[in-house]
Amino acid sequence: MNGLERRLDRMFSRGSLIVAAADHGQFAGVPQGLEDIGRYVSEIETLDIDGILLNPGVVSRIASFDANKLLIIRVTHAGSALSGDIGNTKYFLDPEQALRLGADAVIVMGIVGQERDSDALHALSKAIWDYQRYGIPVIAEMLPYRKEDYSSPEVIGNISRIGAELGANVIKTMMTANYGEVVRSCPVPVIVAGGEKNRDFFASLEDAAKAGAKGAAIGRNLFQEKERTGFLKKVREVFT
Repeated sequence: MNGLERRLDRMFSRGSLIVAAADHGQFAGVPQGLEDIGRYVSEIETLDIDGILLNPGVVSRIASFDANKLLIIRVTHAGSALSGDIGNTKYFLDPEQALRLGADAVIVMGIVGQERDSDALHALSKAIWDYQRYGIPVIAEMLPYRKEDYSSPEVIGNISRIGAELGANVIKTMMTANYGEVVRSCPVPVIVAGGEKNRDFFASLEDAAKAGAKGAAIGRNLFQEKERTGFLKKVREVFT
């Protein structure tokens, strides 16, 4: 077993991967529910999650972090919510810096279906192989450029496969109907993106889990939830 395999085994040691996504500030600035990011990290790391997803600037300012939780760092960025520029994400944090920050894994963005896919996918593939050279697992967050494609099983299946073909170890992408089509055609584990806060979250999550999804990265549905302990208990039950 090499270092990459060992880290991947740790990520899925409970059979699924439940991640608290708290990286939204890179694009949104101050999301509702994440006004005090340090306080949120201190609280959420005590709850039943496997890991937390953060931006490197936040990680560098956290005095301590539970070593039993996975630290997943975002290493690409796009524009901001002020401009709405989500395309052509840039790869900005190298593996040595991520290791110094204590990363167990990293996440890179792949936006597919824009005018210059080649630029974004080049940044994605470069990050994947740079990190794998150091034995660090890479989660590729694969999203369509057009929001109307977010609910398309065919589009989500295609872009998930692209991420896997480029070498990602895990795919994070949107929940859709007929999710089995997405999972069956992707040769690496798929975890679902929590998406916008809505009352159909658990119904969608159950459908994804039955279709073979291996976990979830949950942002707004968790950090805007008041009763987080009970919420995470229900998430665990979905993937048990």
